This record gives sequence, structure tokens and C-alpha cells, in this order.
Amino acid sequence: RLEELSRQLPGVIYRRVVTPSGEVTFPFVGEGIGDLMGVAASAIRREPSLFEAAIHPDDRVQRRRSLARSAETMSGCSCKFRVLPADSSVRWLRSSAEPCRLEDGSILWDGFLIDISEQKLAEGELLRSKELAELAVRSRVDFLANISHEFRTPLNAIIGFAEVIQNELFGTVDSERYKG
Repeated sequence: RLEELSRQLPGVIYRRVVTPSGEVTFPFVGEGIGDLMGVAASAIRREPSLFEAAIHPDDRVQRRRSLARSAETMSGCSCKFRVLPADSSVRWLRSSAEPCRLEDGSILWDGFLIDISEQKLAEGELLRSKELAELAVRSRVDFLANISHEFRTPLNAIIGFAEVIQNELFGTVDSERYKG
């Protein structure tokens, strides 16, 4: 019945157990895991290391740290990570799980995984748009600074010369020295 229910959900629910000796098992993994990670639920139940192997190598340490912190504090664990399904695509998943300590000292997490690839893609596009807007602002500021400098330099000379004439430093305004 749990499997039937899990098929109705937009993500995948799972149950993960870590024994005091460090052995990891997945007593339950929804069948949708195959679509998300490219590994069948039955394969993960038989060989739990396949779950970790499907995670992008750059994200494994961060995920392990999240789980260790969750086990230590018995608080919820939430993390985002990439997976590398067999089709060579990269997919982003968000995992959220709540731990509980079992009588034998094992820690059990009941959790879910959802595909956030579209959200990550939108975040990436938003970040690129923001960077382009910032570049446009910097370009505008640089342009205005350059134009300002280009105007200011000759205008300073004109203003200086006008002051020389106004103060009649070379004599009266009709003096030949001003024409030069």
C-alpha cells in the first residue's frame, strides 16, 4: 500500500537506516527513484551504495555532512545535490528527512526526494540575467565617466581662458595676444 501511495506523489519517499556499525540500508525506496537517479529501487534495496554512487562526486561530502549533523543533533536533514543518471544528464534533487533513533542505536530517516532541476535552471538563468544587468550598469557608469572626462578636459581649458580674458591678464580684450 505504501508503494501504491508513493506512486501518486511528485517525488520519491524513502526510509534509510544506519546501524551503529555504519551499515546503510534502504528498507523502502519508492519505485520513482529509477526516474530520478537512474537506479532501480530494488537495486538500491539490495546494494545501498548505488544510491551514493549516483550522486555527483562534488556533492557527496556536503550530503554526508548534512546526514552526520542530523544524526548528531537528531534534527531534520535537508540538502540539495546533483545526480548523474546513466543517460549522462545532470539532475538536481532536494532531499528532506527526519531522523529517529531505534532501540538498537540505529538511526532511521524517513524522507523524500524531489526533482528541482527546473528550479535550478531558472536560478541559473536569473543569475546570468543579474550578471548581465550588472555588467550593463558598470558599462554605463564607465561610459559616463569617460564622456565626463572627455568633456571636462577641454572645458577646463575654455573656462581658464575665459577667466584670463575676463580678468584682462594680457591687457584689454581687444589685445592681439588673445587672438593667438
